[in-house]
Amino acid sequence: MSKWNAITLYDNDERTYYRETLSWKNGIQHLIEVLRGFGDDETYKQSKLLEKEYKKVNKLTKKEMERLLSLTDNAYLDYELH
Repeated sequence: MSKWNAITLYDNDERTYYRETLSWKNGIQHLIEVLRGFGDDETYKQSKLLEKEYKKVNKLTKKEMERLLSLTDNAYLDYELH
């Protein structure tokens, strides 16, 4: 049986409902893009920090994913690790 590590990113705001499940790697990359897309200075800084720290990671573990995700304020997207 293969093991797939996934992250579900979601926003349950009724006006902008969004939910997507991605691999951990693709999820972090997508989160970086989302943060950049909001255009304010704070989220842009978070995206740069997240990208910088992500590049340092040799192997994504659950602990490492939690550390990376803690670098953002998660005001735009919530997440669930699988």
